[in-house]
Amino acid sequence: MESPSQLGPAAFEPLLLGAAVATALALALALLALRRRRGVVGPVLAREGGSAFFRRIWITLACVVCVGIALHWSELEVGPLVLATALLATASLALSPSERDACVGQGGVARGWDVRAFREVEEWRLTGEHLRWRIGLRWMACHVPLSEHAALRERLNANCGERESQFRD
Repeated sequence: MESPSQLGPAAFEPLLLGAAVATALALALALLALRRRRGVVGPVLAREGGSAFFRRIWITLACVVCVGIALHWSELEVGPLVLATALLATASLALSPSERDACVGQGGVARGWDVRAFREVEEWRLTGEHLRWRIGLRWMACHVPLSEHAALRERLNANCGERESQFRD
C-alpha cells in the first residue's frame, strides 16, 4: 500500500467529490429550512439571537480558506473540487440556522432548526417580555416587545388558546 505522500492528487478526487456532494446537500437542506421558516413564521414580529462571535469566526476562517485556495489554484491539481467544497461549506454554514436564533412571526415560532406554526405549539405562555413555547419536554423562548403582546396574544388564542400554560413554579 502506498503512503499518503506517494499518492498523487488524483487519488483524492473521489473523496473530494463526496465531500462536495455532501456539502451541496447541507446547503440544500439549509435553504429548505430557511424557506420553510419564512413560510411558517411569516412576517417576523420579534427576533432574538445569541452571540454570533464564534459563528462569525468560523465563517471568516472558511472564507480565508476559500481565498487561499483561489490564490494557490495553479499549485492544486484538484483545485476546482477543493474550492467548490470550501465554498459550499461556507455557504451552508452561513445560511444554517443557529440554535441560539429565535423568532416569533405572525404565523408561528422558530428556534434553531425547529419551526412551528402556532397551531402546532404544544403549550405556550406570554409573560414578562417573552413568548415561551413548549415542544416535547423542551421550553423555548423569544423576546417580544410589550407593544406586540396584545396582537400576539390574539393570534395565539385564535390558533391554540386552549394550550396556554399557567405559570407554574
